[in-house]
Amino acid sequence: MRQPAVPSALSAALAFAAYLVASVALFGREVLERPTSTVVGSFGGDQSFFLWSLVHWTRVLGGDEHPFLTELIYAPDGFNVAWSTTIPGPALVAAPLTLTVGPVATYNVLALLAPALSALTAFLLARRLTGSTPAALAAGWLFGFSTYTVGQTLNHLNLALVWLLPLAVLLVLRRRDGDLGRRAFVALLALVLVGQFLTFPEVFATMSVIGAAAFAVGVALSTGRDRARIVALGPEIGAAYVVALVALSPYLYFMLAHPNPIEEGLAPGFYSVDLENLVVPTAVTALGGERFAERSARFTGNLTEQLAYLGPIVPLLVVAAMVTLRRRRAAWVLLLVGLVALLAALGPRLVVAGEPGLRLPWSLALELPLLRYALPTRIVVFLWLAVALLVALWLAAPGRLRAVRALAVVLAAVTLWPSQAERPATGRTWWSTEMDAPALFDDARVRAELEQGETALVLPFGFLGESMWWQASTDMWFRMAGGYAASVLPDPYAAYPIVRTFLGGAAPPDAPGELRRFLRDKGVTVVLLEPRRGGALRPLIETLEVTPRLEGGMLVYDLPR
Repeated sequence: MRQPAVPSALSAALAFAAYLVASVALFGREVLERPTSTVVGSFGGDQSFFLWSLVHWTRVLGGDEHPFLTELIYAPDGFNVAWSTTIPGPALVAAPLTLTVGPVATYNVLALLAPALSALTAFLLARRLTGSTPAALAAGWLFGFSTYTVGQTLNHLNLALVWLLPLAVLLVLRRRDGDLGRRAFVALLALVLVGQFLTFPEVFATMSVIGAAAFAVGVALSTGRDRARIVALGPEIGAAYVVALVALSPYLYFMLAHPNPIEEGLAPGFYSVDLENLVVPTAVTALGGERFAERSARFTGNLTEQLAYLGPIVPLLVVAAMVTLRRRRAAWVLLLVGLVALLAALGPRLVVAGEPGLRLPWSLALELPLLRYALPTRIVVFLWLAVALLVALWLAAPGRLRAVRALAVVLAAVTLWPSQAERPATGRTWWSTEMDAPALFDDARVRAELEQGETALVLPFGFLGESMWWQASTDMWFRMAGGYAASVLPDPYAAYPIVRTFLGGAAPPDAPGELRRFLRDKGVTVVLLEPRRGGALRPLIETLEVTPRLEGGMLVYDLPR
């Protein structure tokens, strides 16, 4: 194994700086103009929840809120946020920044760091495997700026922050090679596991499944002393999991001992990799995204869950790598683990062009207590990591035509380049969304118009608007009959047909009566409607025969107490 010519710490720092500049250039140019009122990405609803979460955890640190059980949203029933994506780990680390510059700027910092950090840790892992800094740089780019990361940067901060995955593998390799002592390894791996769980438990669960598969493949393909060293890692990895789960026990208690508010309604089968997505790009890819828009519209899930596009060149690089490295055990381990990840990402049934067909092994996961909530398409992140490392091994392999190899990797990166096209009717690219709150939610104004703790119905409802951010911007001054903390409605709200109407569905029979029943049961005392986007509901709200007043850009309907 060749040693890098540049000192390792310096080359890592330079690599991270390059990745960070690239992340800002690709995803942050528009938000730099208005960093406190514009967020990285698209759609707004998910970002609104993450902004709420950043504020929530600062309030938890201040002793003003319970970490997991809140009555601020979905009042009066409340919500167990242990089952949502509140990113407690990143939010707590970033709490000083949130308190200093606000949640919008903090979100942007985290969103722009996500690709760069993932690229950096993949770089460190690849350099460990290859000893080549140029090969490691390529691996960092392929993982940190993969279709997976680009898609999740749109609005899934919890899924874009996957920089701990390569770090876990790096720790295992260092322990296998004797560079880490037993105690240090167990402690550091436990810390990584805790960090990943507190970023998103779903990725913690899937990394455990794919990690177990990788362990089994490594044992199966090894012989003699190498196999013995890998087998010896098993108890130590198990010990790290025990330490991590003990540290996470308070979180797990509230997750398992209190009701899961989204027990029903999840459909993992709908969020599987469509086989065509491996070769057909979506709108977030510059080359071919618009041309194949009609075809990619048939994929299951939504734009932020269509993450498997490898482009025309990456598969060829994998084939070339396996031809060159056919005698390298590491290459076969990476190939098999990548295929296992792809098989899992295809979900419970093989989907081609939006049509489900053959039953697949992941259907068994739907019977397991926690994995049944995982969305298979997200497992493709492990395929991307395996591909990036395999390409790095190929680039670093001895032989001729190294310049040709490097050129092929550059061309592969070009085919995966993120789109900078403007979205229809917005004048903005995919990488920025305005998050201005109406003037009503300014501190002084909201305190003059609403009583502290008053329950409000805010329209547009749920993911259709930014009500979570509006509430958070008031430092949680009021409670909401609604909110957006999960992709499905919590059970106590799903029982009301009128809620589907709030979300753009058809009105139920006797819609005015259903509206009154909902408002009464949820203790709503005021309806706040933004005319610009919630105006379609205005005729329904006005059946309450309450005269609204326009305050700070919102129509305010004070209801009889």
